[in-house]
Amino acid sequence: MDIRDVMTTRELAEALNLNQAYVLRRAKEELEMDVDYRSTGKRSYIFAPSAYDKMKVKTIPKLIKAEMLPNMRIHLEFDNGESRFLSSQLEQDYFEKVKKLRNWAVGINMLPTVAWQGNESSIDQDGNLRMGGKTYTSQELYEKSTRHI
Repeated sequence: MDIRDVMTTRELAEALNLNQAYVLRRAKEELEMDVDYRSTGKRSYIFAPSAYDKMKVKTIPKLIKAEMLPNMRIHLEFDNGESRFLSSQLEQDYFEKVKKLRNWAVGINMLPTVAWQGNESSIDQDGNLRMGGKTYTSQELYEKSTRHI
């Protein structure tokens, strides 16, 4: 094997047009350690050419169903039969605001309340989810979601 064929996580992510965190998660699920990739330090990996070949074949499934769950989470179902869970951007925004208000709110015994801003959502024929005035692609939802809550 030629050393020029070995890829870093960043290079592999760019070649696959995916983010690095998603590439690492897929590598741990789909590739064989010390055959297709190996660790070079804390959170640092290199990949053999076989890793690119194996990972480029997988296509992103299309979203077919989305339902709101308690605690601002979303249950997603894809056309490959896979169910995944996503913490909504609203949840992330909420907890960011709570961190800023925590000291002030605790000082006067006032805790913030969580509520959804409407329940309108739709999925178009390409599997894109429109919710809260924003559109999320199937790829974005699949990459940011997890198999378990």
